[in-house]
This record gives sequence, structure tokens and C-alpha cells, in this order.
Amino acid sequence: NYRILSVVGDSMYPIFIEGIDKLIVNVTDFDLQNGYYVVAILKNGDGVIKKLHILENGDYELQSINPMYAPIRQEQIERIYGVVSRSERCFL
Repeated sequence: NYRILSVVGDSMYPIFIEGIDKLIVNVTDFDLQNGYYVVAILKNGDGVIKKLHILENGDYELQSINPMYAPIRQEQIERIYGVVSRSERCFL
């Protein structure tokens, strides 16, 4: 199954742009690999789009493209919701 999500915020700028980009997210039958863009649900209830970085010890963290944002540690993450399959730039 796939979902279409809108980008909100600037943490992934310039790869994904708020108000312009739509993401097609695979929410079932996905595997996680280093460097994938993922949608995660944090323990505080927020949903985020980040780049997955698998650490040498097997743990992982989620990284923003925009350097103004700190990485999100694995213990802050409730679950990985899905993997971004494709993005579409939608100018209106």
C-alpha cells in the first residue's frame, strides 16, 4: 500500500520543498537500507521525513538535509511508517 503525503517544514530542504513536493510512501512490505528517505512517527506523536543513517553498531538515526536540525536518535522514534518511493514536484 502507498500513501501520498505533503511536505511540511524545511528540515529536508532543498531535496523536499514544503508546499510544493508530494511524496509517495510505501507503507507495507518495505525494508530499511542506509540512505533511504523514510517517514517516521516519533514518540511525541510527530511525523517526520528524514534520511535513514544506519550506525556501525546496527542502531540508526534519522538525519535532516538542512544542517539547522539535529539528528533524531533511535530512542526518540516510535516506528518507521514507510519508505519514500518517489517525490513529485507540484507547482500550482
